[in-house]
Amino acid sequence: HQRKALVNDLWLYVGDLSRTSDEYQAEFIVLGGKYLRQVDPRAIAKLPSTHKLAYHLIKTGQLEQLREFNAWRARQPIKTTPMVRRFGRLWADLPFRGDRSLKIPARVYRPYWRELDPYVRVEGLGWHGHRLVITGCAFVPSIDITKRRHASKIVVLRPVGSRRRLPIVIPARSLRHPDATRWSGQDRYSYDWAGFRCEISSRWFRIGRRWLTGQWDCYILVRGRGAWRPARLHTPVRGPAERPEFLEVAPRIRFGARWVGRRLQLAVTRTPAVLSGCEHAGGELRIDVDVDRLPAGASAELVLVRPKGAATYHLPATVDRMGGEAARVHATMPLRFLSPPDGEQASDSSSEWDLYVAAGGQERMRVAFPARQAEYQYPAGHQEVAVERTRDGNTMIARRA
Repeated sequence: HQRKALVNDLWLYVGDLSRTSDEYQAEFIVLGGKYLRQVDPRAIAKLPSTHKLAYHLIKTGQLEQLREFNAWRARQPIKTTPMVRRFGRLWADLPFRGDRSLKIPARVYRPYWRELDPYVRVEGLGWHGHRLVITGCAFVPSIDITKRRHASKIVVLRPVGSRRRLPIVIPARSLRHPDATRWSGQDRYSYDWAGFRCEISSRWFRIGRRWLTGQWDCYILVRGRGAWRPARLHTPVRGPAERPEFLEVAPRIRFGARWVGRRLQLAVTRTPAVLSGCEHAGGELRIDVDVDRLPAGASAELVLVRPKGAATYHLPATVDRMGGEAARVHATMPLRFLSPPDGEQASDSSSEWDLYVAAGGQERMRVAFPARQAEYQYPAGHQEVAVERTRDGNTMIARRA
């Protein structure tokens, strides 16, 4: 409860002081100081250094210095706390540091480790043979990295839901990044060597002939001079990095990266159903799906599902045997199925549908989009119909402007 009050509630009053009267500020110093003097010191120790300084000034009744500190904060172009290195360790470079007359304890300027959370962006997800190549930008804020030796990055892959599998640790190469300093929104520190490149071999996820299916969360350890900080690999830069392609490493086995929210995750997955082709003619869309296992004599159907479950369409399908239990499923879909539901404007609205196949009375299977296959776009009056790959590598059918 005290941490909530310090991080949220009381901090809102500190930020609003410049818009209040002298009488208000005098009363705030008295009441705020009375509260802060009974707060557990451990709660204050885990606050950002800006909070610690403001609360020390309030607790000791230094109203003029608090006003000066708030004015300094208002002039800062970014929220990142500036740092300075003295005697081998980092200190927050805030007002009154070194002013012995105010008797501010040194611990007030000691940064909490979360203040140096790395800035991370993923700019590229591509392939070099059987290796997944991740490129991006990562730096510890408020620490200059003007030379390659000032920066290091290590990518760590942590298995999801399995304690028996060990993490995979991959050194990344630091590269010059021409835009990192500009992205940071300041010019006091240089992040010239914030770029990185990491290659992850698909063969690391195979033991003999067995592939280790599952998911791995992606983390990165970032060094800025003597400061190491961990973070997830997150936030794709707009463009191709948002929709990475998978690599088919074996029949019905694919490996690659995907986004879970804005967090990067690697996955080795089985694909029991894969889109094999589609054609557009006469207001209809013919869809072909290859199914890995379909019992003899079993029927099949394709299922279109709106992502939020608002509607579902079932399309009867024909089955062609391809040897063994493998089969190709064909279905024809009238494009009117993709029209916006009742109540939505049809002029410029879009509709998106996930594609599944249900066969042999089994649970429906999500249809994967083929690896390294061009997506399909067809004109449909003033709109277009697209059969595309989702961020997870699955098949989506969309009608849009």
